[in-house]
Amino acid sequence: MWFLKHSKGASRLLNTYHHLFDKMKKLLRFWGGVGTVLLLSWLSAKYYDCYFANCDGIVYSLNINVLFGYLGGFGATIALLTAGLKSKFQPVVNVSLSLLSLLFFWVLAEVLCAGLIQIGISDSERPFHSRVLLSQKWLNHQKLFWGDMHPQFARWRPANDTLTIHPCHGDSITIATNSSGARDVERTVKNRSQRKRVVMMGDSFVEGYLVNTPQRHSNLMEDATQCEHLNFGLNSTSPINYYLTYKHLAKQFEHDVVTVGILPANDFEDYTPQQKTHLLKYPIYRPYWEGEFPNASIKYSLAHINQSVGAPSSRNRLVHIQQVVDSVYRTLPLKDKLLTELSLNSYLFNQILSLQLAYRKQTQTAQSSFSANFFENRWGAFEHSLVQLIQEAKGKKMIFYLIPILDDIEMYHQNRIDDLSPKLEALCARHDVTLINLLPVFHAQGSAQWNSFYEPCDGHFTPKGEAFVAKTLLAHPAYRNALGLP
Repeated sequence: MWFLKHSKGASRLLNTYHHLFDKMKKLLRFWGGVGTVLLLSWLSAKYYDCYFANCDGIVYSLNINVLFGYLGGFGATIALLTAGLKSKFQPVVNVSLSLLSLLFFWVLAEVLCAGLIQIGISDSERPFHSRVLLSQKWLNHQKLFWGDMHPQFARWRPANDTLTIHPCHGDSITIATNSSGARDVERTVKNRSQRKRVVMMGDSFVEGYLVNTPQRHSNLMEDATQCEHLNFGLNSTSPINYYLTYKHLAKQFEHDVVTVGILPANDFEDYTPQQKTHLLKYPIYRPYWEGEFPNASIKYSLAHINQSVGAPSSRNRLVHIQQVVDSVYRTLPLKDKLLTELSLNSYLFNQILSLQLAYRKQTQTAQSSFSANFFENRWGAFEHSLVQLIQEAKGKKMIFYLIPILDDIEMYHQNRIDDLSPKLEALCARHDVTLINLLPVFHAQGSAQWNSFYEPCDGHFTPKGEAFVAKTLLAHPAYRNALGLP
């Protein structure tokens, strides 16, 4: 009886294993077929690419290696979870069923979010898909006038060039560069005048972004003093760029005075290694500080300037840019790679980010860029850049002037908060630099005047704002003393 009983049990167990094995064979045949189709498709695409195209891994704007990697990974995941449903262990079945259900609803949510974006109900950004798809956003049909053009200070302009732009205020502006690429008249390296010469560093507010060249405060001060004011201002730059541009270009020109226009609103926005994943959307070449201050050293976001989407050599070369994106991706740690895949490819993920951003805008109160909450955690790089610039300009008279935006003035009117100027004053006192704070000067003009200083459509200075800056700087005793004026 014992033998009969156990032989029947063994027979049932054996039949169960045979049944499972038959099911697994069917699954293996099915998914093996799917895998074979994917492999043959990939080989066909590779063959087409190498014999009928450029053999660069791109077919009809698709990176075939990454695309079939995605398809293969997705297929392998489905195959493993499907196989888990056939397991004789119930926990494995439960986990597989849960994950398959989650995957199904995730795909459904992706389709729904894609549809909402497509028909315009959602204003979320479309995923970039830059690892698998050549982005048309990399195409630039406009003249390349500002871009990554210098291996040391990165962003600059072409020499002896002109560009006519049509800003938001409606009037056209013609911008011309000299042989150094500065938006200025031609300057000699040697100062041929008996008067002092000034080098001006800064961003778009020093460049005079939305006004014609004669209306800029640098030109107005030159006309008033007959002292040359060499304008090296450039939009979308910050103190690390001021330092490097001065060191590698502006310093070549004989001068007696260096001025630095500091715009707190965005002068703390240097590139950092934590922003490396952003390069997978727009690979740009930016300098940054690496290491502990004051012993930090200059590094760059990309290995070479020609990898930048803003470099002349990369202009409209979509395949080259996509290859740069792929090379940056390979250097990321695993966690960043996973987050990057979601950011670049998931409609649901981007929809959630869009909702979070909208919620923050509604709940967060605006703050002045002169407030410690705004700049404190980024003070180190900002200060170090200015100190390096001061040391590079050793022996020259130096003047910093703080430029407020309209929001800064209005918030200062409400709370009188200015945490920045005391910190800068302490820095300047240590290095014998004059600081001119324009925030209280602008504020003292009264609310009826504030709007007249700034373009309402953009926020840059109007001609009236430029004239007021020139008047304020020229009236300051330290400025007049630096130029040897009575």
